Amino acid sequence: MHQSRNILLCLLVACCSMGKAQQFGKKAALQPVTATGFYAIDINPQLSSFSTLDFADLRIADEQGQYQPYIIRSHVEHFFSRQSQPLPIISNTVTDSGKTVLIVENSQQQKLKEVTLVIRNAVVSRTANISGSDNRQSWFAIAENVNLESRFSDSADRYVQQFQFPLSSYRYFKIEINNGKNDALSIISAGHFTAVEGNQQAAMYVSNPACDFIQKDSNNISCINVTQSASFHTDRIVLYVKGPKFFKRAVDIQAGGMLHSFFISADTVFNFYPSSFKQRYFVIRIYNGDNPPLTVTRVATQQQHKQVVTYLEATKNYHLLLSDSLAVKPDYDLQQFADSIPADIKTLGFESIVDNNPPAAGLPSASAWKKWLWPILIAVLAVLAMFTLRLLKDVQKKQ
Repeated sequence: MHQSRNILLCLLVACCSMGKAQQFGKKAALQPVTATGFYAIDINPQLSSFSTLDFADLRIADEQGQYQPYIIRSHVEHFFSRQSQPLPIISNTVTDSGKTVLIVENSQQQKLKEVTLVIRNAVVSRTANISGSDNRQSWFAIAENVNLESRFSDSADRYVQQFQFPLSSYRYFKIEINNGKNDALSIISAGHFTAVEGNQQAAMYVSNPACDFIQKDSNNISCINVTQSASFHTDRIVLYVKGPKFFKRAVDIQAGGMLHSFFISADTVFNFYPSSFKQRYFVIRIYNGDNPPLTVTRVATQQQHKQVVTYLEATKNYHLLLSDSLAVKPDYDLQQFADSIPADIKTLGFESIVDNNPPAAGLPSASAWKKWLWPILIAVLAVLAMFTLRLLKDVQKKQ
Protein backbone atom coordinates (compact mmCIF):
# COMPACT_ATOMS: atom_id res chain seq x y z
CA MET A 1 0.00 0.00 0.00
CA HIS A 2 2.71 2.47 0.98
CA GLN A 3 4.69 1.55 -2.15
CA SER A 4 1.74 2.40 -4.40
CA ARG A 5 1.34 5.74 -2.66
CA ASN A 6 5.01 6.52 -3.21
CA ILE A 7 4.78 5.65 -6.92
CA LEU A 8 1.68 7.83 -7.30
CA LEU A 9 3.37 10.75 -5.55
CA CYS A 10 6.44 10.48 -7.80
CA LEU A 11 4.32 10.47 -10.95
CA LEU A 12 2.34 13.51 -9.82
CA VAL A 13 5.55 15.40 -9.04
CA ALA A 14 6.88 14.48 -12.49
CA CYS A 15 3.75 15.87 -14.13
CA CYS A 16 4.06 19.12 -12.19
CA SER A 17 7.71 19.53 -13.08
CA MET A 18 6.86 18.80 -16.70
CA GLY A 19 4.37 21.68 -16.70
CA LYS A 20 6.99 24.00 -15.22
CA ALA A 21 9.48 22.99 -17.93
CA GLN A 22 7.68 25.30 -20.39
CA GLN A 23 9.72 28.43 -21.09
CA PHE A 24 10.36 31.17 -23.64
CA GLY A 25 11.80 29.29 -26.56
CA LYS A 26 13.56 32.20 -28.29
CA LYS A 27 15.85 34.99 -27.19
CA ALA A 28 17.44 38.08 -28.78
CA ALA A 29 19.95 40.41 -27.14
CA LEU A 30 19.20 44.12 -27.37
CA GLN A 31 21.85 46.56 -28.50
CA PRO A 32 23.70 48.42 -25.70
CA VAL A 33 21.70 51.17 -23.99
CA THR A 34 23.79 54.35 -24.19
CA ALA A 35 21.59 56.57 -22.01
CA THR A 36 18.73 56.00 -19.60
CA GLY A 37 15.35 56.74 -21.11
CA PHE A 38 12.60 55.52 -23.42
CA TYR A 39 13.47 53.38 -26.41
CA ALA A 40 11.49 51.97 -29.35
CA ILE A 41 12.21 48.51 -30.74
CA ASP A 42 10.89 47.92 -34.26
CA ILE A 43 8.89 44.71 -34.66
CA ASN A 44 10.10 43.25 -37.94
CA PRO A 45 8.55 40.22 -39.71
CA GLN A 46 11.08 37.80 -38.22
CA LEU A 47 10.31 38.91 -34.67
CA SER A 48 6.54 38.76 -35.26
CA SER A 49 6.84 35.18 -36.54
CA PHE A 50 7.99 34.12 -33.04
CA SER A 51 5.20 35.92 -31.19
CA THR A 52 1.42 35.80 -30.95
CA LEU A 53 -0.83 38.40 -32.59
CA ASP A 54 -1.30 40.24 -29.29
CA PHE A 55 2.37 39.78 -28.25
CA ALA A 56 1.32 37.98 -25.07
CA ASP A 57 4.54 35.94 -25.16
CA LEU A 58 6.95 38.86 -25.53
CA ARG A 59 9.08 40.02 -22.59
CA ILE A 60 12.00 42.38 -22.04
CA ALA A 61 14.37 41.10 -19.33
CA ASP A 62 17.60 42.40 -17.79
CA GLU A 63 20.64 40.26 -16.87
CA GLN A 64 18.99 39.27 -13.56
CA GLY A 65 15.87 38.05 -15.39
CA GLN A 66 13.68 40.93 -14.18
CA TYR A 67 10.97 41.83 -16.68
CA GLN A 68 10.74 45.45 -17.84
CA PRO A 69 7.33 47.10 -18.49
CA TYR A 70 6.57 47.94 -22.11
CA ILE A 71 3.75 48.94 -24.44
CA ILE A 72 3.09 48.06 -28.08
CA ARG A 73 2.69 51.16 -30.19
CA SER A 74 1.44 51.24 -33.78
CA HIS A 75 3.56 53.40 -36.01
CA VAL A 76 1.50 55.89 -38.01
CA GLU A 77 2.22 58.74 -40.36
CA HIS A 78 0.44 62.04 -40.74
CA PHE A 79 -1.10 62.58 -44.14
CA PHE A 80 -2.48 65.55 -45.94
CA SER A 81 -6.10 66.25 -46.63
CA ARG A 82 -6.93 67.53 -50.08
CA GLN A 83 -8.86 70.59 -51.19
CA SER A 84 -10.10 71.24 -54.70
CA GLN A 85 -8.88 74.37 -56.48
CA PRO A 86 -10.72 75.47 -59.66
CA LEU A 87 -9.15 75.65 -63.12
CA PRO A 88 -11.04 77.98 -65.52
CA ILE A 89 -12.42 76.26 -68.62
CA ILE A 90 -11.26 78.28 -71.66
CA SER A 91 -13.20 76.25 -74.21
CA ASN A 92 -15.38 73.13 -74.38
CA THR A 93 -16.25 72.01 -77.90
CA VAL A 94 -17.23 68.85 -79.76
CA THR A 95 -15.50 68.24 -83.11
CA ASP A 96 -17.05 66.73 -86.22
CA SER A 97 -15.30 63.44 -85.43
CA GLY A 98 -17.12 63.23 -82.10
CA LYS A 99 -14.32 64.32 -79.80
CA THR A 100 -14.88 66.57 -76.80
CA VAL A 101 -12.00 69.07 -76.69
CA LEU A 102 -11.66 70.76 -73.31
CA ILE A 103 -9.02 73.41 -72.58
CA VAL A 104 -8.38 74.59 -69.02
CA GLU A 105 -6.03 77.32 -67.83
CA ASN A 106 -3.32 76.97 -65.19
CA SER A 107 -2.70 80.70 -64.98
CA GLN A 108 -0.06 80.51 -62.21
CA GLN A 109 1.65 77.61 -64.00
CA GLN A 110 1.62 75.44 -60.88
CA LYS A 111 3.23 72.03 -61.06
CA LEU A 112 0.26 69.70 -61.46
CA LYS A 113 0.04 65.93 -61.70
CA GLU A 114 -3.72 65.68 -62.04
CA VAL A 115 -6.77 67.49 -63.37
CA THR A 116 -10.28 66.74 -62.12
CA LEU A 117 -13.54 67.20 -63.97
CA VAL A 118 -17.00 67.38 -62.41
CA ILE A 119 -19.28 65.45 -64.79
CA ARG A 120 -23.00 64.76 -64.70
CA ASN A 121 -23.77 61.12 -63.94
CA ALA A 122 -23.22 58.87 -66.94
CA VAL A 123 -22.34 55.17 -66.88
CA VAL A 124 -20.19 55.10 -70.03
CA SER A 125 -16.72 54.05 -71.15
CA ARG A 126 -14.37 56.60 -72.71
CA THR A 127 -10.68 57.22 -73.30
CA ALA A 128 -8.88 60.56 -73.35
CA ASN A 129 -5.63 62.15 -74.51
CA ILE A 130 -4.00 64.93 -72.48
CA SER A 131 -1.58 67.52 -73.82
CA GLY A 132 -0.10 70.81 -72.62
CA SER A 133 0.82 74.19 -74.04
CA ASP A 134 2.10 77.58 -72.91
CA ASN A 135 0.60 79.57 -75.80
CA ARG A 136 -2.42 77.52 -77.04
CA GLN A 137 -0.65 77.19 -80.40
CA SER A 138 1.94 74.46 -79.91
CA TRP A 139 0.67 71.42 -78.00
CA PHE A 140 2.80 68.67 -76.47
CA ALA A 141 1.67 65.18 -75.47
CA ILE A 142 1.42 64.36 -71.74
CA ALA A 143 -0.67 61.17 -71.55
CA GLU A 144 -2.57 59.06 -74.07
CA ASN A 145 -5.44 56.57 -73.95
CA VAL A 146 -6.35 57.41 -70.37
CA ASN A 147 -9.42 55.43 -69.31
CA LEU A 148 -12.35 57.31 -67.79
CA GLU A 149 -13.98 55.47 -64.92
CA SER A 150 -17.40 54.02 -65.61
CA ARG A 151 -19.05 55.35 -62.47
CA PHE A 152 -21.66 57.67 -60.99
CA SER A 153 -22.77 59.10 -57.64
CA ASP A 154 -25.70 57.78 -55.62
CA SER A 155 -26.02 60.95 -53.53
CA ALA A 156 -25.78 63.61 -56.27
CA ASP A 157 -26.36 64.02 -60.00
CA ARG A 158 -22.63 64.42 -60.67
CA TYR A 159 -19.30 62.79 -59.89
CA VAL A 160 -15.59 63.69 -59.96
CA GLN A 161 -13.40 62.21 -62.71
CA GLN A 162 -9.67 62.37 -62.02
CA PHE A 163 -6.95 62.40 -64.71
CA GLN A 164 -3.46 61.65 -63.44
CA PHE A 165 -0.31 62.35 -65.46
CA PRO A 166 3.41 63.16 -65.02
CA LEU A 167 4.16 66.38 -63.16
CA SER A 168 3.63 69.30 -65.57
CA SER A 169 3.57 73.11 -65.32
CA TYR A 170 2.00 74.08 -68.66
CA ARG A 171 -0.23 77.12 -68.63
CA TYR A 172 -2.91 75.29 -70.60
CA PHE A 173 -4.05 71.68 -70.52
CA LYS A 174 -6.11 70.13 -73.33
CA ILE A 175 -8.22 67.03 -72.64
CA GLU A 176 -9.57 65.28 -75.73
CA ILE A 177 -12.30 62.74 -74.90
CA ASN A 178 -13.04 60.17 -77.58
CA ASN A 179 -16.83 59.80 -77.77
CA GLY A 180 -16.92 57.87 -81.05
CA LYS A 181 -20.48 57.91 -82.36
CA ASN A 182 -21.89 58.45 -78.88
CA ASP A 183 -23.14 61.62 -77.23
CA ALA A 184 -20.68 63.84 -75.38
CA LEU A 185 -20.41 63.98 -71.60
CA SER A 186 -21.81 66.95 -69.68
CA ILE A 187 -18.76 68.58 -68.07
CA ILE A 188 -19.64 71.09 -65.34
CA SER A 189 -16.28 72.34 -64.04
CA ALA A 190 -12.55 71.57 -63.81
CA GLY A 191 -9.99 71.81 -61.04
CA HIS A 192 -7.11 70.17 -59.21
CA PHE A 193 -6.41 69.03 -55.67
CA THR A 194 -3.95 70.71 -53.32
CA ALA A 195 -2.53 69.11 -50.19
CA VAL A 196 -3.36 70.68 -46.83
CA GLU A 197 -1.72 69.37 -43.68
CA GLY A 198 -4.19 67.94 -41.20
CA ASN A 199 -4.37 65.93 -38.00
CA GLN A 200 -5.42 62.70 -39.66
CA GLN A 201 -3.17 59.67 -39.41
CA ALA A 202 -2.73 56.50 -41.44
CA ALA A 203 -1.22 53.19 -40.42
CA MET A 204 2.14 52.30 -41.90
CA TYR A 205 2.90 48.80 -43.15
CA VAL A 206 6.01 46.65 -43.36
CA SER A 207 6.39 44.14 -46.18
CA ASN A 208 6.82 40.50 -45.24
CA PRO A 209 9.29 38.36 -47.22
CA ALA A 210 8.10 37.31 -50.67
CA CYS A 211 5.33 34.69 -50.92
CA ASP A 212 5.15 31.62 -53.10
CA PHE A 213 1.82 30.72 -54.66
CA ILE A 214 0.20 28.22 -57.01
CA GLN A 215 -2.92 29.07 -59.04
CA LYS A 216 -5.36 26.33 -60.02
CA ASP A 217 -8.41 27.08 -62.20
CA SER A 218 -11.34 24.66 -62.09
CA ASN A 219 -15.14 24.76 -61.85
CA ASN A 220 -15.21 28.52 -62.60
CA ILE A 221 -13.06 29.17 -59.51
CA SER A 222 -9.42 30.24 -59.39
CA CYS A 223 -7.79 28.86 -56.25
CA ILE A 224 -4.53 30.52 -55.23
CA ASN A 225 -2.64 28.61 -52.55
CA VAL A 226 -0.19 31.00 -50.86
CA THR A 227 2.82 29.95 -48.82
CA GLN A 228 4.87 32.32 -46.66
CA SER A 229 8.36 31.42 -45.48
CA ALA A 230 7.18 31.71 -41.84
CA SER A 231 4.02 32.47 -39.85
CA PHE A 232 4.28 36.23 -40.14
CA HIS A 233 1.69 38.63 -38.80
CA THR A 234 -0.47 39.65 -41.76
CA ASP A 235 -2.69 42.76 -41.80
CA ARG A 236 -2.80 43.53 -45.52
CA ILE A 237 -2.70 41.40 -48.68
CA VAL A 238 -1.72 42.88 -52.05
CA LEU A 239 -2.92 41.02 -55.14
CA TYR A 240 -1.55 41.72 -58.63
CA VAL A 241 -3.93 40.59 -61.40
CA LYS A 242 -3.96 40.49 -65.20
CA GLY A 243 -7.29 40.22 -66.96
CA PRO A 244 -9.66 41.82 -69.44
CA LYS A 245 -10.30 45.56 -69.49
CA PHE A 246 -13.58 45.23 -67.62
CA PHE A 247 -14.36 42.69 -64.94
CA LYS A 248 -15.85 42.37 -61.48
CA ARG A 249 -15.33 39.20 -59.42
CA ALA A 250 -16.04 38.04 -55.87
CA VAL A 251 -13.00 37.00 -53.84
CA ASP A 252 -12.67 34.95 -50.64
CA ILE A 253 -9.57 34.81 -48.47
CA GLN A 254 -9.35 31.89 -46.03
CA ALA A 255 -6.66 32.00 -43.36
CA GLY A 256 -6.91 29.51 -40.53
CA GLY A 257 -10.50 29.49 -39.35
CA MET A 258 -11.34 32.92 -40.77
CA LEU A 259 -13.06 33.67 -44.09
CA HIS A 260 -13.10 37.17 -45.59
CA SER A 261 -15.06 38.25 -48.68
CA PHE A 262 -14.18 41.07 -51.09
CA PHE A 263 -14.74 42.22 -54.67
CA ILE A 264 -12.20 43.11 -57.34
CA SER A 265 -13.02 45.05 -60.49
CA ALA A 266 -11.22 46.42 -63.55
CA ASP A 267 -7.83 47.18 -62.04
CA THR A 268 -4.37 45.66 -61.79
CA VAL A 269 -3.51 45.89 -58.06
CA PHE A 270 -5.84 45.22 -55.14
CA ASN A 271 -5.30 45.79 -51.42
CA PHE A 272 -7.23 43.62 -48.96
CA TYR A 273 -7.50 44.30 -45.23
CA PRO A 274 -8.62 41.07 -43.51
CA SER A 275 -8.66 40.59 -39.76
CA SER A 276 -5.08 40.16 -38.62
CA PHE A 277 -3.86 36.58 -38.83
CA LYS A 278 -0.67 34.59 -38.27
CA GLN A 279 -0.62 31.74 -40.75
CA ARG A 280 2.07 30.42 -43.02
CA TYR A 281 -0.51 29.07 -45.48
CA PHE A 282 -3.70 30.72 -46.73
CA VAL A 283 -5.98 30.46 -49.74
CA ILE A 284 -7.43 33.08 -52.10
CA ARG A 285 -10.43 32.09 -54.23
CA ILE A 286 -11.61 34.15 -57.19
CA TYR A 287 -15.12 33.34 -58.46
CA ASN A 288 -15.04 33.75 -62.25
CA GLY A 289 -18.60 32.78 -63.13
CA ASP A 290 -18.70 31.96 -66.86
CA ASN A 291 -15.80 34.30 -67.62
CA PRO A 292 -12.22 33.32 -68.44
CA PRO A 293 -10.06 33.12 -65.29
CA LEU A 294 -7.90 36.04 -64.25
CA THR A 295 -4.14 35.58 -63.98
CA VAL A 296 -2.55 36.34 -60.62
CA THR A 297 0.99 37.57 -61.20
CA ARG A 298 2.02 38.28 -57.63
CA VAL A 299 0.81 38.00 -54.03
CA ALA A 300 2.37 40.07 -51.26
CA THR A 301 1.62 40.32 -47.54
CA GLN A 302 2.29 43.16 -45.14
CA GLN A 303 1.95 43.78 -41.45
CA GLN A 304 1.23 47.00 -39.62
CA HIS A 305 4.39 48.67 -38.42
CA LYS A 306 4.54 48.34 -34.64
CA GLN A 307 7.13 49.10 -31.98
CA VAL A 308 7.89 47.91 -28.47
CA VAL A 309 8.32 51.01 -26.29
CA THR A 310 10.06 50.63 -22.94
CA TYR A 311 12.16 52.51 -20.36
CA LEU A 312 15.72 51.18 -20.03
CA GLU A 313 18.73 52.06 -17.88
CA ALA A 314 22.18 52.70 -19.31
CA THR A 315 24.00 50.47 -16.78
CA LYS A 316 22.13 47.28 -17.66
CA ASN A 317 22.01 44.76 -20.48
CA TYR A 318 18.65 43.63 -21.81
CA HIS A 319 17.25 40.93 -24.07
CA LEU A 320 13.95 39.96 -25.64
CA LEU A 321 12.18 36.72 -24.75
CA LEU A 322 9.73 35.15 -27.21
CA SER A 323 7.70 32.01 -27.97
CA ASP A 324 6.03 30.67 -24.85
CA SER A 325 2.76 28.87 -25.52
CA LEU A 326 1.69 29.24 -21.87
CA ALA A 327 2.48 32.94 -21.50
CA VAL A 328 -0.28 35.36 -20.52
CA LYS A 329 -0.32 38.95 -21.76
CA PRO A 330 1.28 41.14 -19.07
CA ASP A 331 -0.56 44.03 -17.45
CA TYR A 332 1.85 46.93 -16.92
CA ASP A 333 1.14 50.32 -15.35
CA LEU A 334 3.05 51.92 -18.22
CA GLN A 335 0.00 51.46 -20.43
CA GLN A 336 -1.82 54.12 -18.39
CA PHE A 337 0.90 56.65 -19.26
CA ALA A 338 1.21 55.91 -22.98
CA ASP A 339 0.13 59.45 -23.91
CA SER A 340 2.99 60.89 -21.85
CA ILE A 341 5.71 59.03 -23.76
CA PRO A 342 7.40 61.25 -26.37
CA ALA A 343 6.51 60.41 -29.96
CA ASP A 344 10.09 60.82 -31.18
CA ILE A 345 12.35 58.45 -29.23
CA LYS A 346 15.52 56.60 -30.13
CA THR A 347 15.20 53.23 -31.88
CA LEU A 348 17.07 50.30 -30.35
CA GLY A 349 17.98 47.28 -32.47
CA PHE A 350 18.41 43.66 -31.45
CA GLU A 351 20.73 40.81 -32.36
CA SER A 352 19.80 37.57 -34.10
CA ILE A 353 16.93 35.59 -32.61
CA VAL A 354 18.31 32.33 -31.20
CA ASP A 355 17.15 29.40 -29.05
CA ASN A 356 16.85 30.37 -25.40
CA ASN A 357 19.02 28.42 -22.91
CA PRO A 358 19.35 25.00 -24.56
CA PRO A 359 19.15 22.26 -21.89
CA ALA A 360 22.38 20.98 -20.39
CA ALA A 361 23.67 17.52 -21.39
CA GLY A 362 21.81 14.71 -19.71
CA LEU A 363 18.72 16.79 -18.86
CA PRO A 364 15.51 16.38 -20.83
CA SER A 365 14.26 19.40 -22.75
CA ALA A 366 10.73 20.76 -22.65
CA SER A 367 10.00 19.08 -25.98
CA ALA A 368 11.23 15.77 -24.58
CA TRP A 369 8.86 16.14 -21.63
CA LYS A 370 5.98 16.66 -24.08
CA LYS A 371 6.67 13.28 -25.66
CA TRP A 372 6.23 11.61 -22.27
CA LEU A 373 3.07 13.52 -21.37
CA TRP A 374 0.53 10.85 -22.34
CA PRO A 375 2.57 7.84 -21.11
CA ILE A 376 2.94 9.50 -17.68
CA LEU A 377 -0.77 10.38 -17.50
CA ILE A 378 -1.72 6.82 -18.44
CA ALA A 379 0.64 5.48 -15.79
CA VAL A 380 -0.90 7.79 -13.19
CA LEU A 381 -4.39 6.57 -14.10
CA ALA A 382 -3.22 2.94 -13.93
CA VAL A 383 -1.75 3.44 -10.46
CA LEU A 384 -4.93 5.19 -9.32
CA ALA A 385 -7.04 2.32 -10.64
CA MET A 386 -4.81 -0.25 -8.88
CA PHE A 387 -4.89 1.77 -5.66
CA THR A 388 -8.71 1.97 -5.84
CA LEU A 389 -9.08 -1.80 -6.38
CA ARG A 390 -6.87 -2.58 -3.41
CA LEU A 391 -8.92 -0.25 -1.22
CA LEU A 392 -12.11 -2.01 -2.31
CA LYS A 393 -10.62 -5.42 -1.49
CA ASP A 394 -9.51 -4.23 1.95
CA VAL A 395 -12.99 -2.90 2.66
CA GLN A 396 -14.57 -6.16 1.56
CA LYS A 397 -12.27 -8.18 3.83
CA LYS A 398 -13.12 -6.01 6.85
CA GLN A 399 -16.83 -6.43 6.14
